[in-house]
Amino acid sequence: MADEDNILQPIAPTNGNAYITPIILKYMIGTNGIPGLYCSPDNGQTYKFEYGPDGKRYDDADAMRIMRVIEPYVRKIALDVVTSVLNSQSKSTSDSQATSAPQSTSQPASQSDNQSASDSVASSQGSAQSATQSASQSSSASQPASQPTTVSFIKGGNISPSGGMDPAETDKEASDMKLNSITASLLVRADNATSSDPVVLDDDWNNMTKDVDYLVAKGYKVIIQPYPWIASGSVVETAWEPSDFSSFMTAYKAIILRMAKYAESAGAWGIYIGTNLIKMENHESDWINLIKAVREVYHGKIIYRTNWWYDATWDATTIRNYQTTLGRSFWQYVDIIGVASYFELTDKLNPTSEDLQAALHKVPYYNRGQDIFSEVKAFADKWGKPILFGELGVPPFASGAKQPWDDVTGKDNLDYSVPANLFDAYYKVFGGQPWWLGYSIFTIDDSHSWYNPYGHPAADVIRKQFS
Repeated sequence: MADEDNILQPIAPTNGNAYITPIILKYMIGTNGIPGLYCSPDNGQTYKFEYGPDGKRYDDADAMRIMRVIEPYVRKIALDVVTSVLNSQSKSTSDSQATSAPQSTSQPASQSDNQSASDSVASSQGSAQSATQSASQSSSASQPASQPTTVSFIKGGNISPSGGMDPAETDKEASDMKLNSITASLLVRADNATSSDPVVLDDDWNNMTKDVDYLVAKGYKVIIQPYPWIASGSVVETAWEPSDFSSFMTAYKAIILRMAKYAESAGAWGIYIGTNLIKMENHESDWINLIKAVREVYHGKIIYRTNWWYDATWDATTIRNYQTTLGRSFWQYVDIIGVASYFELTDKLNPTSEDLQAALHKVPYYNRGQDIFSEVKAFADKWGKPILFGELGVPPFASGAKQPWDDVTGKDNLDYSVPANLFDAYYKVFGGQPWWLGYSIFTIDDSHSWYNPYGHPAADVIRKQFS
């Protein structure tokens, strides 16, 4: 029998394209063509509609607005097709079903923060497998697991949560480095690392919307992220572990849904539903439910960003920790898998791009032997989702590549070639991979941050990438 969910799911709107299965395509061309749209083949399995009677392809907020208008009509046509197919197949197979047995349809920040494990590996992997199987059987047309990602790349910058509050300056720096995406932050405040009461202040909300409205109008692919701001920024987000997760999620969900509704109306390209909350990632069903709720009100890209990790060939515990993160079942439900890429690479001072490229394949630091490239690729292989380095940066210290997340130790020995070499190395190792969507610089529009590459050699490297 035809699978209604699988027929409908590819219709989920995306920025610039609607993906249609061949059976629906055939029906629409035959009897229900939509004025103003034309069809072109994308690959052997799906087709895409591109907008404009003049043949112009849209990949901006205009396309999103068009999709919102036509999607109900496309979905209605799809429902008609599904009904017809199911009725036809049901009739043609009724005799054989009466005499044969039914067939099964089931289908198969700080170093210490990064390595804390909240569940046993066996339990986590079992939960991931169970949730994945359940999800594959229960997704629906109104609740697709994800949307196809059609944008060719993201070369973005993150507005500094602590200092970047001037969208004109953001635009200036982004334009100079030829960025096509900006991530704006909505500060989600908490008193301490065990707080179960996240809040958003009016000023923080207004600052975010000011940035988003300005930058969407400038044509950037704007992504909105909820940025944990714990104890006025003195505690890293990876330390957040609410004492009452249920209470936390109730309040947090309200914040995310408000953000999602605004993102829909503003034409934001994507939103994060969480960033670097590694001590809460074990609540997989809660994250899945949040993603489903967001999809009801927002039709752009949904992203979750996990934190960087380390493992060593000689330490089985660290490898199991990585496998737990890889196996989180909520990855199936997002459109893009985000990673904060502060991977520890080498303790060699003043490393060259070649040094860093080699380290991304085999980390020499502590003789770990970690293959970062293969581990990141495994997320794409397992879940079929593009990977975005939602934070990428390193302070301009001679020792910066040892612990890129540390912007304090080593500042007495500056070397601005280190960030330039790091961006060059990441691009040469990951660039060209079909599953790698790109990166977003941490950070821009903050002259007080060691991480801002603007005005330094790294900006010249970034400017030439993806060109």
